[in-house]
Amino acid sequence: MTNPIQIKFIGKDISLINNAVLADVNFSEKSILYKIKGEFSFASKPYKEVDLITDKSKILQYYSFFIESEMDRDFFNAINNEYGTPSVMYKADEALVTGVHYGVEGETITTSQLTLKECFFEDNPIQLVWIKEHYRVTVEKISKGLFKIEIGKEFFLE
Repeated sequence: MTNPIQIKFIGKDISLINNAVLADVNFSEKSILYKIKGEFSFASKPYKEVDLITDKSKILQYYSFFIESEMDRDFFNAINNEYGTPSVMYKADEALVTGVHYGVEGETITTSQLTLKECFFEDNPIQLVWIKEHYRVTVEKISKGLFKIEIGKEFFLE
C-alpha cells in the first residue's frame, strides 16, 4: 500500500481519516498525536507506522514516518518524481558542542548541534525540503540508514 494519508487531509479534521487512532492527547502543549499502523510505502521504500499531529482542535497539521534507507540516487529520484525538484537541500556544516556530561558507566557524553549549509545532491544532504503551495515535505537523515519524512503545513509550532 502507498501512503495512507492524502495531502488533501492537511488542514482538515482528523475524524476524516477513518483508521487514525488516538495515541497521546498531551503530545505537546499545542498538539495531539494519532497513529496509523499498516504496510505502506514512500518512494518505493516500506514503512509500518504513521504519526499524525493535530492541533488541540483536532485539525491535521502534519504527519511523519520513518524510512530505513540510504539516500541513493534511486530514492532521491523516486521522491523527485512525486514532488519535483527540492526547494532546498542542506548538509552538515559545523558541529557546535552544546554540553558534556557523564553516563552511568562514567563515559563522557558530548551533545552537539549541527549548523546546516545549502548543498547539492552530490554533497550528501542530510535534509531535503520541498515547499509546495499548501504544504511542505521534509526528508531528514536521523542516523545512518534512517530518514524521517514529514509532510504538512509549512509552519506549525508544537
